[in-house]
Amino acid sequence: MTVLVNPFIELQKTGRSIWYDGLCRRLLTSGWLKNALNEYAVTGAVFNPDVFEKTLSGGAEYDHEIAWLLRKPSAPASSALDSILIEDALLASDALMDVYESNKGKDGYVSIDVFGPLSNAGAIIRKAKVFIAAINRPNVMLRIPASVAGIRAGEALASKGAAVYLTNIHTVERLNGALTALANGLRKRPVTPA
Repeated sequence: MTVLVNPFIELQKTGRSIWYDGLCRRLLTSGWLKNALNEYAVTGAVFNPDVFEKTLSGGAEYDHEIAWLLRKPSAPASSALDSILIEDALLASDALMDVYESNKGKDGYVSIDVFGPLSNAGAIIRKAKVFIAAINRPNVMLRIPASVAGIRAGEALASKGAAVYLTNIHTVERLNGALTALANGLRKRPVTPA
């Protein structure tokens, strides 16, 4: 008798985390993500901006919601997109919450991109705070491009307790700046009693 071994479970046993990159509403509402947690040992998920853009432009998945949001008085297109991303992040973070709680925050995150002017740390921080307040889940991780302003914003947000990772790092100098900023941000966090 042959015993089938799930390679994803075996990989997880080595201490690796499997994150799914490319979430969209259909995968969340169909139960696909919940199933992937068990079948593929998925322990985190990413809203990839390229996949999100293709889903928005190439299909009807979000058409009804976009039309409804844009009918609201003075609703710019960017706030409609933020509303969709926030709703999807809520669904994903709820689906991953058991993973997050069972391993005490080591895994179980959903990652969302903080879009904004890459040269304005204040704008990046303001956008991140909108997401943090609207989603209000401990297992949301903010993905911020590692521009000079993004690195400053990442440090400030990490110092306030946000889960942050900096991305699009293409030089050793930028990597060193990003690591230093996040370490500084973590050191500035208030200490909470155990």
